[in-house]
Amino acid sequence: MNLFVVITLVLAIAGIGIIFWGIYRYMCNPRRRHTGAFFISGVALQWLACCALLIRGGLPSYVESVVLWIACVGGYFGFLLAGFAWLTWRAQRRRSAEGFDAVVILGAGLIGDRVSPLLARRIDRGIELVCASAELPKRPLLLCSGGQGSDEVVSEAQAMENYANAMVKKPLTILKEERSTSTQENLVFSQELLDEHLDSGAPVAVATSNYHVLRTQVLARRLGLNWQIFGAHAPTFLTSVSFLREFVALSLVWWPYVCGPLVFLTGALLILQ
Repeated sequence: MNLFVVITLVLAIAGIGIIFWGIYRYMCNPRRRHTGAFFISGVALQWLACCALLIRGGLPSYVESVVLWIACVGGYFGFLLAGFAWLTWRAQRRRSAEGFDAVVILGAGLIGDRVSPLLARRIDRGIELVCASAELPKRPLLLCSGGQGSDEVVSEAQAMENYANAMVKKPLTILKEERSTSTQENLVFSQELLDEHLDSGAPVAVATSNYHVLRTQVLARRLGLNWQIFGAHAPTFLTSVSFLREFVALSLVWWPYVCGPLVFLTGALLILQ
């Protein structure tokens, strides 16, 4: 067994071990930071092992075809993930704009009866948007959207209201939407509530995490909502499981566009072989 084979085996085994370690960490504590980095690193090592096999050569033709397909698919999804990371980074750099009649903050998991650091950043972003429109004749409404999970002491909307009131000196006009359990329900139920307080077509902003902006935009457009979506900074988003989960969710939403190139790639490899 030469050194090249040893390196390939080490890459493959290490990649599998890192992926299983990430699964273990996630099962022990889903909120633990940087767990997503283990999944990304493990898959990257597997991809490198496939590339090493192709470079070495000497494989049976059918094995080489399978390894080549795996390497191409891995590179394709790596490219998509890098693009998603860049768009996520851009989302958090979008400046606050003036002229909104309401700002909707999308909920996230709580820690007891308190907001998590991630949710606190969403609320801070929402308050920033409200303050940007503070000079308007009528101060924008702040709508906290989030129901109560089975493991939560209070509704996300209630915890968000408590945090927002504690963070500002001048009282805010806050509405609570406490029925939603998903992003789509956040948008649907928030629209129903805003229809009772605002005129049709009133400008609305939405504050969420940076990696959540794209899917929120897609869902809002599908619901016919011309709302502007703003991302809150998440310092460790690139290494979080939430970032990967959002990437998978967005891929499922856009599955025809994601799967189309895969079908073309698979067909091209079959023809070439």
